[in-house]
Amino acid sequence: MRWIRIGKILNINNPKGWVKVYIYNNVNIDKLINKSVALINDDEKYLEKITNFKKHQNKIFIIFNKNNTQNTNFLNKYIYIDQDNHENNDLIKPDLTSYKCFYKNQSMGEVIEINNYKSKDVLTISNNQNTKILLPIVDDFIEKIDHNKKIIYFKRIK
Repeated sequence: MRWIRIGKILNINNPKGWVKVYIYNNVNIDKLINKSVALINDDEKYLEKITNFKKHQNKIFIIFNKNNTQNTNFLNKYIYIDQDNHENNDLIKPDLTSYKCFYKNQSMGEVIEINNYKSKDVLTISNNQNTKILLPIVDDFIEKIDHNKKIIYFKRIK
């Protein structure tokens, strides 16, 4: 198995079982439900299944199917998924940094940064005049993303 780090446990002291975690921006948190993850602590490794999650004020809370996570040894430890499991391929979002952006066949610039704001990822696009444009990654704006050519086509910008 090849493990990919996807986040970190920040707080485990919740009597209802919710574990406060930091999940990296390139991970589709919605796709983690009912997926097995590994919690690795020095020479201990526990496999857990994520049964639920919630977002609250830019924080993410997860419930695992077992109680191992209430063990204080897991505080500040990392969460991993198995890279070899092909079911996990849709869990990791592609890195869109350096993708070229087009709207109505006109170049808008290049993605220089991706930020996660509450419910959406937001692209920071820089053009030749060093102007920065912030656009959310939502279906209303994006027509198509061509990962082979590293191009994002926008269909509507307001």
